[in-house]
Amino acid sequence: MLICHFGKIFSVMGNAKRSCMQVAALAFFTLIVTSFRYGIPTKTFVGLEEMCSSYDGKKDCYTDPSKPKYKWYRLSKLTFRGDSVFLEQSPVAIYKKDTLHSASDGGFYYYKGTYEEKADSIVINLRFHRCDYCPQPVGPIKPNYRAKFLTAKKTDNGFIIDGYLFKEAQVQE
Repeated sequence: MLICHFGKIFSVMGNAKRSCMQVAALAFFTLIVTSFRYGIPTKTFVGLEEMCSSYDGKKDCYTDPSKPKYKWYRLSKLTFRGDSVFLEQSPVAIYKKDTLHSASDGGFYYYKGTYEEKADSIVINLRFHRCDYCPQPVGPIKPNYRAKFLTAKKTDNGFIIDGYLFKEAQVQE
């Protein structure tokens, strides 16, 4: 039997000091992990980003020949946690009130980075983390390939990035 009490060790069996330190270390580790998981405020915002690229000043947007009236977007979920920001993007097609969620068109992008909050905006710096079902570059890769540098203008309803509103979402973790 072992009793640890405010740094004092009482033992009925041998090797008590080591056991007490192990218990204390486990308790400390659990406290740290719990504070990281639940103690840091987290806010999540959801918005859209067009699935378009620009080449030589021309805008080229993704289309699906089987659904020509649908416009394709990346459904973007921005999560702010502490001084970090995470972006998850999945492809969706929208026509009027109909939304299609794709299993692979356009890929699923994941970014992580930092942000700086200013009086009327948020400056977001993201680095590519990984991607599922994404096209791979051909030829030399430029520095900051797939990096995103965004400025979000604050509004009463959330913020605006590239003309698209991002609203706060209640996300279950």
